[in-house]
Amino acid sequence: MDVDTAVREVDEAVATEIGGEDAAFRESLRVALSTVDAAAGGDAVADLTRFVAGHVRETAERPAPAVVDERAAEIVREHDAELPEDSYLRNA
Repeated sequence: MDVDTAVREVDEAVATEIGGEDAAFRESLRVALSTVDAAAGGDAVADLTRFVAGHVRETAERPAPAVVDERAAEIVREHDAELPEDSYLRNA
């Protein structure tokens, strides 16, 4: 899954379950998805998208950015990939 498709999928979940927009959440999500894509590829992006969209659908709330970052780092490791030394997700 590419990053734009992932963002649209999460946007749809947010629109359905919460309504309204949160530009800061959307931008932090795009950064996390792009970082995951660069490190581990489209399958990892799909996994993170399922996590975020699922959280929104189950709780009717956006996950905290720190929660998204932690899960993003876990997903990269689950895909046997490594984050670059300078990646902000290395500290997640």
